[in-house]
Amino acid sequence: MPEDTRRTTKKHDVIIMADKPCCAAEALRRIRQIDVNDITTGISMLDESIDEVKGLGLSDERAIREALVKRVKIYNYIPPAAAEAYADAIVREYRHAERKNFQGSAGNDRRDKEHDGREQDGKN
Repeated sequence: MPEDTRRTTKKHDVIIMADKPCCAAEALRRIRQIDVNDITTGISMLDESIDEVKGLGLSDERAIREALVKRVKIYNYIPPAAAEAYADAIVREYRHAERKNFQGSAGNDRRDKEHDGREQDGKN
């Protein structure tokens, strides 16, 4: 997973995405569609942004939300009037990715127990 690289200046915290696309065409290939206010919307670099924020190990919901939106705004225009709806949709995708990742690791734990012979007759 790419590391988050930061440079801090007096006025701004600058985020340098480790796996940024080489050009606009590459960024277009990384668009994923999500629902924002029941409207299918294309978000460029969403998966990469989610991976980066997961790598930060944040636990505060507001910090996660701000980090996600900050990264997504690098490659996408978010209309001010719809900013909250976009943030809600992006956080929803982040939580979905977390659940998917958790379910995958839980399945691996179960397979490990079965393989090790620790799970017998359906009992743990």
